[in-house]
Amino acid sequence: MKKIVIRNVQVVGMHHYGRRALELLSTYHVELEPNNPYDSMAVAVFDGPEKLEI
Repeated sequence: MKKIVIRNVQVVGMHHYGRRALELLSTYHVELEPNNPYDSMAVAVFDGPEKLEI
C-alpha cells in the first residue's frame, strides 16, 4: 500500500455526526464507498481496522 501525507483536509460529515475528531499527527486510511447513496465518490475513514463514524 502506498502511503502519502495529506495536510489541511476537511472530512465532510464530521460536523454532521459530531462523533469523533481526527487527531493531529495520527495515521488514518480511506477506502472508496462507491455504493454510498449520497455520493458515489465518498470515502470511509479508518483508524486501523475501525471505521470511524465522523
